Amino acid sequence: MEYLVLTSKPGVSATGIVTVENDLPGFFYRKDLMVGLSDIIRVFSVKFLFRKFLRISREFRPDAVISVFPSDRFALMGHLLSSTLGVPHAIYFHNLWEEVFRYAAVDPGFASDRYRLRLAREWESVIVKACTSRYAITEPMVRFLSGKHGVPFLHVPHAFPPAPREFNGQDDREQRSALDLLFPGSVYGMHVSSLRPLIELIGSRDDVRLTITTSQKREYLSSIGVYGSPNVMVEHFPGEDSFARRMQAADGCAVCLAGEGHSPEDVSLALPTRTVDALRFGKPLFVVAPEDSFLFRFVRKEGIGIAVSPGVPGEILAAMDTFLDPVRRNGFACNARRLFDGMFSTRNVGPHWVGLVRNLASGVA
Repeated sequence: MEYLVLTSKPGVSATGIVTVENDLPGFFYRKDLMVGLSDIIRVFSVKFLFRKFLRISREFRPDAVISVFPSDRFALMGHLLSSTLGVPHAIYFHNLWEEVFRYAAVDPGFASDRYRLRLAREWESVIVKACTSRYAITEPMVRFLSGKHGVPFLHVPHAFPPAPREFNGQDDREQRSALDLLFPGSVYGMHVSSLRPLIELIGSRDDVRLTITTSQKREYLSSIGVYGSPNVMVEHFPGEDSFARRMQAADGCAVCLAGEGHSPEDVSLALPTRTVDALRFGKPLFVVAPEDSFLFRFVRKEGIGIAVSPGVPGEILAAMDTFLDPVRRNGFACNARRLFDGMFSTRNVGPHWVGLVRNLASGVA
């Protein structure tokens, strides 16, 4: 049997699914047919979609197709392949679709393209209802999407393999004069209004250093108010191996979700990918997010870090003082490792995906 995963980042957005390749004999994940990030500018090109479609349908006939969202192009491609080849299709939501693009015109992280919103409004329900199976990354998102479309969704947590052993050596954290806080990943509209006050706070202190690792250009970051200073550094994303070493050396990770400028539904339901990546390395979290968001409640409930609301500088300042306590951070770190091993490790989620993919290929929801 062969299954096709449509995703631009198999090592980040589809790690749990790809793990099935190693655990389920007879299944093969077709990396060579993956639609790449460089194709995003041609998402509405009929020629592009037709060429990719023909290549996949001519070269092999997958037993199942899984589309990883956020990506409207992958959702549409998976639906077309499923309809034409007569194979089961599943969609895995990491973010909401129509709700996000409804805010595209004011969200600097997404293209303000009216056609993508139109695509969402015309196709989301059609694709979701036609799927054999549907998954979502958090339980609140499962309830939201099930209620919206009137079809069942399954909760499937994000997953990563355990942190590489070669990166688990000693570091110089105890000798540092300033706390090393890492903000990993790209900066989108859902981050900006909560990241800015954190940058301003850290820029005025000498006991905390923030490093933003991203592939985005400095000019773009400056245009949305994300800038460097003596205590705030912007580094180009160094690649997965170097990033893992950088993550291992950090004292903690910052995760920011905006209270404005992005879909409020998505902010309230999402679990950013890099949150799980931080847990993978046992890093305590410093979260700036609305109190009614899943992320805020999740961090406080599991005791994996500090969560504070954006827009109140005094509260963020007090929360940072608490985060500077090494005893508190060590407690958060222990809880982070426990939570990752129990909920997000591919050792646990991988077997779950084995069953899901086997059922999907058999046409069972």
